[in-house]
Amino acid sequence: MSEERRVSPRFGTNFPVTLCVDGNTFPANSINLSERGGCCETTEYLPSFTPVKITFDLPVKNETVEGFGIIVRVRNGMYAGAKEKTYLASIHFDNIGADER
Repeated sequence: MSEERRVSPRFGTNFPVTLCVDGNTFPANSINLSERGGCCETTEYLPSFTPVKITFDLPVKNETVEGFGIIVRVRNGMYAGAKEKTYLASIHFDNIGADER
């Protein structure tokens, strides 16, 4: 078994998020989340090193959290039977408040 070498644990998630790049917004769905970043699935290809604003509507606390980050990795997210191609975008948070973390 391999052990993850992460400072912050990541948790599997499944709720809508909004990505904003250069004033354009794109819907996405969260896949996992930690204090330092997360992964989301979107139908829009956003290349690595793209700065992004991310907005979460957290279902547990019923609050909205916004932060800024950079896309560090993009992978093919298309699953069997999908109607359209999707991408998994891994985002490192550059600027998110301590309370939001």
